[in-house]
Amino acid sequence: GKTTEDKVKFTVIKVDSVSADYATQITDVIGDQDILHFVGPKGTGDITLTATVTPNTQAVKDNISWEGATEDPSDPLKATVSRTAATRHTVKIKLDNGQELKELRVWVVWASGSGNNTTAVHIVRGQVTDQHSPPQTGPGTGVSAGWEFEFTITPLTMLTDANRPDFTDGKAGDPPAGTHITTGNPLSGGATLKWDVSRRMRVRALSPNVGTVWFDDPGGAIFDNLPNANLIQESYPGDTVKGNDDTSTGDEDNTPDANGKVSSEDSPTCPALRDVAGGVGDTVELRLQFGEFLRLEIEGTWTKVSDFYNWRMHGKLEKGATDKYITTGADGVCNTTKAGDDVQDIPVNQGKPNTIIITAGPNQTLDTTAAGDDQVSGNTIISGANGIANTTASEDDVQVIAVNNGESYTVCVSAGANGQIDTNPAGDDEAERWWVDDGSVSDATNNGW
Repeated sequence: GKTTEDKVKFTVIKVDSVSADYATQITDVIGDQDILHFVGPKGTGDITLTATVTPNTQAVKDNISWEGATEDPSDPLKATVSRTAATRHTVKIKLDNGQELKELRVWVVWASGSGNNTTAVHIVRGQVTDQHSPPQTGPGTGVSAGWEFEFTITPLTMLTDANRPDFTDGKAGDPPAGTHITTGNPLSGGATLKWDVSRRMRVRALSPNVGTVWFDDPGGAIFDNLPNANLIQESYPGDTVKGNDDTSTGDEDNTPDANGKVSSEDSPTCPALRDVAGGVGDTVELRLQFGEFLRLEIEGTWTKVSDFYNWRMHGKLEKGATDKYITTGADGVCNTTKAGDDVQDIPVNQGKPNTIIITAGPNQTLDTTAAGDDQVSGNTIISGANGIANTTASEDDVQVIAVNNGESYTVCVSAGANGQIDTNPAGDDEAERWWVDDGSVSDATNNGW
């Protein structure tokens, strides 16, 4: 008999791609590689998802539906999810008959920050190397405080789901470039991983009478152009993802723990200056204001994923009225004999021993022969036990301290048990006073700028 062959035509419908605004598709994922993952920061409004399909016909479009997202009534290939809260959106693109075409995860990420003032604001005292030429070292004063910070990443499932974006690798690129105002170091070293706790900073200096040369030299420009009664040395960056107080990761733990927490710490000291600077009643104030935050590198683009946790460190000092020690004068030779319970730190007619008096010149070779009790130390000559330069530089070597002089403004008599100087300075020696606290503050505000 006659055979009739029926032909059935099948149309294969597939989702070719999905794009999103306010979120970025992630290439490195953990788990099912067929699931598309998008990540973006919390913000106002919605994330719009747009699909492309094959075949791209109206009949196919009319057969598309979205699960876990709000379909655009005017375009069935578009749908939205909210970005107003940190969460995971599980989205599926389906046919009206229930057949699943593509599964997505849209991750809206944000972190909450907190801080703890672990060490209250306090005076610190020690040796300060200033910015004279050549630099001089002597007793100085600063103000310091200690802080710890913690950021909790939400949603936690972004770190724990079997199917999730993979942010465990090292950074793909450096964070925004720049130079640290304090140290002069590049900001490129401020991140090594994709998650990174960072810090922005602004700086104002109020030093109407004390000049740059008396401050510590940390390598940057934070004490430049002083004296000045009111000078903004650094403003917050215009780019909110730039951490202009972040040059390394040694004070950070950027690997999220089991609870989604990352952390950092900071212990700024400001200002740090020589006690010989200024006169009684002079004031110096350095206002440091910070914003701690978390950033995430998403497909090569650094993105801020937290609010700023604002805090400040205002170091304010006043030159005290009580003599605390006596220093040598400009010639670096002690002329003063102690009285009362004061301590004779340098014998009379001597200077500070083992100080550099000559360095090698442009030829980088020491051409000078040490005289008296001076001694060769590497490519320099240092004073001997008497602290007095006995050697004259030869060839192109550099005379750092003049012959018959010692290092200027070094402590030769200091206060004893009673805490004050009982001795009157002799010759060009000088009685010096400490800088004392004049209302320094460190707290979780950005007030008083």
